[in-house]
This record gives sequence, structure tokens and C-alpha cells, in this order.
Amino acid sequence: MHPDFALQETHLSCPGHQQPVFVRRLYQTPPLCSHANI
Repeated sequence: MHPDFALQETHLSCPGHQQPVFVRRLYQTPPLCSHANI
């Protein structure tokens, strides 16, 4: 898994962050990307 797998859940909707297909199915459309606010 990715080191920041926990963060991946929050930036699935980020255009610059491509996530695995299985992750996308688990988290369809998360709210805002918290990673962008960091």
C-alpha cells in the first residue's frame, strides 16, 4: 500500500491524484480534498 494511504481517501476527487480502481469504488465521491488545504 501507499505510505499515505490514509490521505488517499481524502483526495480521490483531486485531479492531480490518481488512485487505484479498488480505492475509487470504496470511496465514490468524498467531500472536499483535505490534502489541498494542508
